[in-house]
This record gives sequence, C-alpha cells and structure tokens, in this order.
Amino acid sequence: MKDELYIDNSPVDIDDNTNITLNYKSNLFTEVSKIVSNNTYSIKLPMTVRNCNVIDHAHLPTCDTRFPRINHKGRYLRNGVEIVSNASVTLMEVSDTIDIAMAWGNVSAFAEIVNGDKTLQDLSYGMVENEDYIVWSKDLGNSPRLPWLSYGYKRDEPNAWFHPAVSAKWVLNKISKDSGVKFAIPESRQNFVERLVIPLLTRNDADLQSESNKVSLQYGNWYYVLESEENPYGRSRLLLGFNVGGENNYYLKWDYRLISGKKVIYRIGSKYKKTDVHISLEVVLILIESYNNFNDFQFGLYNEYHNRMEHMFAPIKTEDLGQDAQGEYRRRVIYKIDDDIVLSDQELLWFEVSTNYTSIRIQVESCNSLSLKPKANQIYVSANRETSEYVNRFYYVPNLPDIKQIDFIKAISSLCGMFAIPDSDGIRFITMDEIVANKSKALNWTKRVVASYPQNRPKLLSFSLDGFAQKNIYKWKDDEEGDNDGIIYVDDKTLDEEEEVITLPFAASEIKSSRTGPYTEIPLYSYNENGELEYNDNLIPRLLVMENQTIATFEGMNWVSIIATQYKTYQEEVREPKVITELIEIPDYELKKLDMSVPIYLGQYGKFYAIISIKAEKTGICECKLFQL
Repeated sequence: MKDELYIDNSPVDIDDNTNITLNYKSNLFTEVSKIVSNNTYSIKLPMTVRNCNVIDHAHLPTCDTRFPRINHKGRYLRNGVEIVSNASVTLMEVSDTIDIAMAWGNVSAFAEIVNGDKTLQDLSYGMVENEDYIVWSKDLGNSPRLPWLSYGYKRDEPNAWFHPAVSAKWVLNKISKDSGVKFAIPESRQNFVERLVIPLLTRNDADLQSESNKVSLQYGNWYYVLESEENPYGRSRLLLGFNVGGENNYYLKWDYRLISGKKVIYRIGSKYKKTDVHISLEVVLILIESYNNFNDFQFGLYNEYHNRMEHMFAPIKTEDLGQDAQGEYRRRVIYKIDDDIVLSDQELLWFEVSTNYTSIRIQVESCNSLSLKPKANQIYVSANRETSEYVNRFYYVPNLPDIKQIDFIKAISSLCGMFAIPDSDGIRFITMDEIVANKSKALNWTKRVVASYPQNRPKLLSFSLDGFAQKNIYKWKDDEEGDNDGIIYVDDKTLDEEEEVITLPFAASEIKSSRTGPYTEIPLYSYNENGELEYNDNLIPRLLVMENQTIATFEGMNWVSIIATQYKTYQEEVREPKVITELIEIPDYELKKLDMSVPIYLGQYGKFYAIISIKAEKTGICECKLFQL
C-alpha cells in the first residue's frame, strides 16, 4: 500500500512509522454550532531533509518562519487514489518527528461564524432601493416584503404603517456572501425556508446612510443682524455663514442669505421629525469694547422657532489682548465644538454670537469648516414639511434582530429538522427524511464486514444516543408556560427524564380570532390612556411564515406542528435507537466519494444504517459507527 502526501503541492517523505488515519463525521444528531470537519489524528512525519525544507525549517529555534502559524493546503493519495484533495494542514509540534494534522470540508470558514460574535446587524449592505431598503409608505400595499399582520394600531392610524419583513432565505444568503460559506438546503425544505419571514420590529437608521451624508461646509462670512431687521432688543448679534454645498443631503435642509453679495448657508434644519447631528467646528472670535466690559457674551445655536439660544458653547480659551492703537480693549475667545445636537423638522437653527452690550463689537478672526454628521435617531412616519414627500428609507440589515448569526442558522436548521455536513463548498444540510428516502441508493456492505464474532452480532451494540433524554423539549423564547412547546420522546427509562434541546432566539406570536378569521398579532404599537399612539422598541424578535403572498402568520409554527411536519421521520427513528460499531473494508475510491446522506445495508442483520462516523486506517479496514434505521 502506497501513501502520498503533499503540503502546498510539495511531496513529503513518509516512512513505516507514519500512520495516516482518516476520520469522517456525518454530524448526524449534532447541533449545527458543534459540527466538526473530517480530520486526521496526528500524522508523524520523519525528520528528513525534504520534510524540513517543506516546513521552512520551522524545527530550528533560530529560524524565523510563519509556517507553524498559518494553514497550508494538503492532498492525500492512497494507492493512486486522491482521497483528500483540498485539506487544511497545520503544523502541531516538532520532536523526533514532524507532527501535522489535516482537516477537510469547509468548516474552517464556518468556524468563524460559530466562534465569532457577529450578529445579523453586522451583515453587509448597500444603498440600493428595494434591495437594501424600502421607502416606507402607506401606499405600497401588502406583499412578502410588507406582509399583513396586526401590529396593534387602528386601521385609520396616520402615524403607523406596516413594517417590512425579510425572508430567512434572504438572511442566509447574506451570511453566505459575507462568510464565503455556501449553505445547501435540501429540496424538501427549500419552500419552507423561503416562506419563513422575520418582521423588522425596530426603526433604526442606517450607519451607511449616515456616513454617506456627512457634510463639511466651508466657512463663508459673518453677518451682523441689524436692529431694525431682526433685533428690537438692542443686542449685538452676529451670524456665521457657510458656503453653499450639500443641498441634496438626505437628512438636512438649509436656508440661504446674501452676505456681502454672496449666497451662504446660515440656518440648518431637519427633513425628519428628529435628526441627531454631531457637529464639529473651531471658531476664534475677537471682541472689541471701549471700557473693557465683556460681560454677558454668549455663542451658540439660536432657535428661531422658540426665539431662544438652544445650545450654548463654552470657550476652551480666553486671551485678553490689551488696548489697540485706538485705545479700545480686545479679547480673543476660542471655541472648539465637538457636540451632539438634535434638530427637528419644525426648527431652524443658526450659529449666533451675541451680547446685551451694544458697545461690544464682534469679529471673526478664523473659522474652520463646519462638519455635520446626521443620523435619524429613529425612522419616523413623517413627511418633509416643505415638499410633503416622505423621506423615510427603511433599511433592512440595521433592523434585523440583534442575535448572533450562528444562533440564527441554528434556529432555522432546528425548525427544518436539518443536520449539517461539511463539504468542499461549505455546509450541506440533510434531513432524516432524506436518509430514509435514500434506502433505494443504499451501499451494500454485507460482504465487507470483518466479523468479530462467530455469532451473528456486531462488534459493539449500544442503545442510546448522546445528548438525548426521555422527553426532549423544543421551545420558543419567552414562553414560560410552554404553550408552544413540542416534545420528541425516546422510549428509554434509563435516560434523564427531560432535556431542553433548543430555545429559539425568537418569541412565539399570539393568534387571535375575529369575524373574518384568525390573525397574528405583534404588539408593536399601542395607545395610552390619552389615546396617544405609543411604540414599543423592546420587543423580542419574531419569526413567522407567509400564509400566501400578502399575509404573515404564526399558524402552524408551534413546536407540536413543526415536529409533526419537519420531524415526522426523525422522531420515529430515535424513539428506540440502536448504534452498532463494525470493522468494514471500504475501498479507497469509495472513501473519496462518500455521501453521508446515503445509508448502507448489512445483510447479516437485514437492516439499513445511517453513517455516524468512519475511522479509516491505511489497512483499508475502517471502524464504522452506524445508526440503525
């Protein structure tokens, strides 16, 4: 028997002491976040010149190399058959031998999802209408993107609309694109996954949109407000004006004025009901006064609507410059503004320097550009007062549930009764239905069994599966009474009485009755004792299914119904489990194309078996752990 091993396409030396044992895992009955790739035990390579060259002389303490700290591409051939074609090779340690390990199947990329902290809100998105956001409007009608369900507001409520929803398949595709891990869903579950929808219950603005609407307005000029025009109280008032720019800003609107014959921006407001704005500005002012009286001086944002100084800024430095040639006193006042303000669609603010002492004259010595980074603190149902056009872009990704990506994948695979198998492209999901249906394709390994006993019995027979109890409970979040629980039973009194298999990160939704039939309610809006509409921004995420092209419902989503439909075959198979271990001869070419969804048949017992694991040594005899169907 001849073994050939390549690391980064370079052949390595193998001697009689090098044992390469391949471990194949079906991950049947394994929760998706705990799946493992096919792998080897430690492979001990001899310390030859060629092998030392392949590992870039990492065996020498004086050698500065990255070889042990990165993964390498590996290929393994046995008797001329390339059993493993695209493995990840890791150098583990060096002693008398060079110890490496191999893993294959695209689990390394999937492990980043499993072990990472990325949530659904960390998914990438762009700024394309209907692909990344919807322009929120009452007039769009109901569809899979805006499904009908009861959110708690009255039919004629002008200040609340249907919230958008995204499909579970859409989210899985996003995760796949960002991670590079493909998810292959069996045909029998594709329709269900595509019908699963997540209503977007928050009203978060998009950071991407906020970033793209940052503006930097160059200082243009300053302008004295004349007493006869706007100042009947005798205050000295000076406005800062900024050069025209950013007119098409999604959040902000401007007012203009001619200052010294030049059109400048001098007032700012919001197109939204409310917009948070981070402002940055540095201003140096010179105050001039004959009697060295600089009291009651202020600088801030003036609110024209309320006729008051809305935001006051404190100087970071004040310098008395003494008297000038005309005998007038001068003072330099320096401001460095780095603050958050709130703008509304009713108010227009301007930067104003003012004092009650009309004897004080004010000059702008220097002023840098005004930096504005706007962000709507919530998406409001409101129109631009000037144009009556709605400006509410509802972005999908920022409003996805704040749950980990792996927890979402786990939830969907659990609802579908699916188990994950790593393959070269990513993760392939299979079901017990698929395995049982593949009996017609079963591999007949009857004559390959290496009998351990003269009697007709396996090498090892066990009667339980790891992680199972007598009652295996499936739950929705925040369902203390267990109204929507489901149970899969295992008929074995030696096991623990009950075990919680999974609690979904989604809460169940209430189904109510009306004259026209049942409907699903999510209490996102309500009315207070004064009849005013209130919005609940702290709801647990929900998961529904599209009843048709316009209505989303929780009907059929309780775990009793899910188990009856998605776990029908599974619950029958695990009720009285039997797991056998046998030594079986498996040709190299069969190991290369092994399909874990296809069962095997053993004539000595007249039974079909699903593969749980295979340990393949170079003798050609494999230790197989098999689940009896």
